[in-house]
Amino acid sequence: ETIYLEEGKKYPVVAWGNGTCAQPLLYSEILEHLASHGIIVIGTNATSVGSGMEMQRGIDYVLAENQKSGSPLYGKIDPELLGASGHSQGSMATVTVGGNMRIKVTVPIEGAQAAAARALKGPTFLISGEKDTLVAPSSVESAFNAVSVPAVYGMSLGQDHLMPGRMPAPILKALTGWFALHLLKDESARPLFYGDNCTLCSDPTWTLKRRNL
Repeated sequence: ETIYLEEGKKYPVVAWGNGTCAQPLLYSEILEHLASHGIIVIGTNATSVGSGMEMQRGIDYVLAENQKSGSPLYGKIDPELLGASGHSQGSMATVTVGGNMRIKVTVPIEGAQAAAARALKGPTFLISGEKDTLVAPSSVESAFNAVSVPAVYGMSLGQDHLMPGRMPAPILKALTGWFALHLLKDESARPLFYGDNCTLCSDPTWTLKRRNL
């Protein structure tokens, strides 16, 4: 399928980090869902991305293409609207690259360390899985407790560590909503997370905590 970018429109970018030994194809449902909402997603086929270097290079690549005459991305990227997301090892990398001032928003999925989370520069939505036995929800919650930026911690109830690749439907709306609000400036997504009656706060498939909102 060919995706046509609108003339005169600039798009946000999300860098994606794979889990250990995984590639973007495993996460096609998440990545295509984000793209369908008008977000350019840049991933890597690397199966070990823990340093965050591959994600940084992905951002560097799209920003260079944005300046390259003849590129399909020429003039199409808004360099002020950059985000990052990833799963497991890629989630750890997401938190690492989120310490870079140019990354405005992050969604780490089932992986985060408190020490790195303290350096996050923009709003973050940290997701854990209730039945994740590889990355304990408590460790993700500890990272949430360490941040100084606007943050939401969401535990997806009944889900294990393989959910983002096998069956990401339980988190798609919330994941996309966070990026829609902070990168696409879609205010219709704000009630999912913000306010006294936030939608996810009363959603029976989530347990939610919020800080600095």
